[in-house]
Amino acid sequence: MGKEMEQFYKSPDELAGLLEKWFLKYHGIEKSAVTGGETFTLFDLLQAERQQKLLNRIKLNRHEIPVLVLAVTEEEAIINTTDRFIRLSETTVESLAYADFGGHRGFQSIADLKMAGSLKTAGSIIPFRLNRRNGEVVDWPVPTGAPGFAFWNVTKHCERIGRRYILKTGE
Repeated sequence: MGKEMEQFYKSPDELAGLLEKWFLKYHGIEKSAVTGGETFTLFDLLQAERQQKLLNRIKLNRHEIPVLVLAVTEEEAIINTTDRFIRLSETTVESLAYADFGGHRGFQSIADLKMAGSLKTAGSIIPFRLNRRNGEVVDWPVPTGAPGFAFWNVTKHCERIGRRYILKTGE
């Protein structure tokens, strides 16, 4: 029988700090080096108009904070909040709570790989596989190249948020 994973209470601000820390650590940079204009960037550094445009399309939970955003196209994005992944397509909004997130499978389809030419080359947008803890797989379009790999490497830690941290709201 496996050992129970120890859980910790974290406030939304503490979870936001963890996500930001993982982002900056992956890139090996300080926050001052981030402009908000990157394909995968910190939400609070986006231009205010872009932030509002994205926020107008989603309904955040009471204590939820948007932290990271991956621009897929002008109208499509994936936002990492303190609670979940939120995918905005041109017409729909989908989400995957970290409590239900079972890790990434990444870019795996051979047909998709051929279409992209190389996953390390930016410019293609192909399905990226996220696992639900119940075994289902969710395919969301993600840019190839450095932004896609940064998203993969930074957000793999979100599984830890769902399993190890209990939201502390102070209420």
